[in-house]
Amino acid sequence: MLATIETFLLGFAAVIDTVLLLVLLERSNRPEVPVWLTWSFLGLWLLHVGDFLHSLLADSLGLTAVRLDLCCMTMMAAGLMLLPAAVLHGGLRVLHTGDRPRPPVDYCYMLVYLPLLLIAPVAAHLYSHSGRDFRVSVQSFTMPFMIWLVVANCGAAFCFHKACQSLHRPQLMPFIRRFSLMLLAMSVMVVAYLFVPTTSPGEPTLRMMIALSPIVPALMFSWYVFRHRLMPIVFERTLVYGGSLIAVVWLHHATISPLTAVLEQRSRFDFVVLEIVLFVALIMAWRPLRERVSESMQYLLSSSVTRVRDATRELSVQLSQRSAETPEALTRWLCEALRSSLQVSSVRIVVRVGTDMDACCPSSVSTEIPVEAELRPLLHARHLITAEQLTVQHEGLRQWMLNAQFGSAFRCSYRDVEGMVLIGVRERSDRLTSEQRNTLGLLFDQFAAVLFNQQREEIRRVAERQAMQKEKLSVLGLLAGSLAHEIRNPLSSMKTIATLLAEDLASRDEHRKDVEMILTEIDRLTATTQRLLESARPADDTRQRAEPDTVIRKLLGILGHLARQYGVEVQTELQASQAIVAATDATLSEIFFNLIKNGIEACQNCSMPRVLITTQIVNGTLKVQVVDNGAGISPELQNSLFLPFVTGKPQGTGLGLYIVAERIRELRGSISCRTEIGSGTTFELRLPLEAQQTR
Repeated sequence: MLATIETFLLGFAAVIDTVLLLVLLERSNRPEVPVWLTWSFLGLWLLHVGDFLHSLLADSLGLTAVRLDLCCMTMMAAGLMLLPAAVLHGGLRVLHTGDRPRPPVDYCYMLVYLPLLLIAPVAAHLYSHSGRDFRVSVQSFTMPFMIWLVVANCGAAFCFHKACQSLHRPQLMPFIRRFSLMLLAMSVMVVAYLFVPTTSPGEPTLRMMIALSPIVPALMFSWYVFRHRLMPIVFERTLVYGGSLIAVVWLHHATISPLTAVLEQRSRFDFVVLEIVLFVALIMAWRPLRERVSESMQYLLSSSVTRVRDATRELSVQLSQRSAETPEALTRWLCEALRSSLQVSSVRIVVRVGTDMDACCPSSVSTEIPVEAELRPLLHARHLITAEQLTVQHEGLRQWMLNAQFGSAFRCSYRDVEGMVLIGVRERSDRLTSEQRNTLGLLFDQFAAVLFNQQREEIRRVAERQAMQKEKLSVLGLLAGSLAHEIRNPLSSMKTIATLLAEDLASRDEHRKDVEMILTEIDRLTATTQRLLESARPADDTRQRAEPDTVIRKLLGILGHLARQYGVEVQTELQASQAIVAATDATLSEIFFNLIKNGIEACQNCSMPRVLITTQIVNGTLKVQVVDNGAGISPELQNSLFLPFVTGKPQGTGLGLYIVAERIRELRGSISCRTEIGSGTTFELRLPLEAQQTR
């Protein structure tokens, strides 16, 4: 029984040593691995692999088996001689040069490998000796080797312990200390083994412990590399999986196979069938194992795995290159590219920014179900990244995907952008692998990030344009104020002279009417310049009071002539006669004049033109609506109505609604517009009432 356990442990150690040695020899890991560490694992590998193969060939007969056994014993001897020399080399290196993985070459350290010269006489002695027992064959070399092993281990432990204080990486200190203690413990076991008689019952156990003891530092090294990033070494997953698989197979061969052989003789039942059934049941019951097996089979039997991966990588590059395109064009391109790359029947992308949801590039399926109602469960399930038609828990969504022939749904989200990418059924009706779904998920998150960046870039451009327009308007206001001031002074002189001239003329003089007309035009020009000065001057309405209904009635007396000229009926429903706003009459006149005048001009060509003006008090604020039944506002202008120099009238300046919005903003109010092509437009503004009225 002990021999079986020893063989199994040696095989397990050989697998671990092989994996670790291959990892250290990886091209990407070589610059980070010290030379002495590679030699140490090479000695460990020679020892355990040679011992394991020697235990398997011990009972084999024939010339070839004997020669192979001699080679295995030579490997064991080489490993035993190399391991302590490499460990001592490491201790001296760390003591002198610190934890640098590749210090300058110093050939003096080759002196610690001089004991390796004894391999030649040891190998010659093994080939000349007729026995197959390694311990008996090298008995004459045992005492010198034990002394060398103890000296090398103790010397290396001393060097490692002394070098702990000078290490630059603190995570190395606990590893070095524990490694030194293990070297001392191995030396103690070797010394104890020297005094244990060969016929002692505990001798085989102690011998097995000494043979397997070097695997403990190797496992500790692996733990520190994985857990504490002892060294920037990359473990190839394939090597780890392969080593684990070999270890499991060897465990089965060493423990379960002998047991099933005995049971088969007694029960005459083929336990191989039972093992296969249990193994398949384990795969089907354990989801991670089932997914790994499925991916492995797809990688082995399907060529679409690498094709989809390469296509996704190419789409990611193209998506970055197309980031300057509009969201609509980018979405259409992604739909077509996904449909051709994944070979699916249809692709649909639904994107929501904030509270808006836009369904872009609808699929080829003619059935259209409201997206908002069907996809809301998937959009709100933040933990769900992908969903397949057969695994969706929401019954309504699953039925909708089935009817629309969508096989998978992917969430794409980045900050304010939330969306869903619906992938149709693949041409061969096969499902996407887990890796393919994860790769596509990253691509769709990148798509959401591109849309978010485009939105932010558009906001930045709009803000820059608004800042430039405001700067231009401020300069224009200063110029207008300066111009009005320069014009008003000559007008004052002209008015004075014209007034004196009118007084000198007789009442029946034929030129008196001409002079009075000059005075009227001068007054009109003076009023115009005054309005220019008021528009350029910052508003200060904090101490003014105005009644909106009264202002509107006065304006209708002026604008009534324009309405009659265009044949427009103006109706009023003024229900805020007691409302008082903290503003001047001039400010409210400027606001209402522009809105009413625009409404009259908008419906002049209608069959029954009508403008309705309503006022009422709602929740402590004044609500004013100006409604016309004109042609409506074009969609191109709806999002920029209140920007300067934006107009839909041939002779318009584009400043009317901008000034209205600015004045309302100064009064801490709000304005909105609702329009429908062919039905008319409604401007609604809300102004805060004076504090005394809200009490």
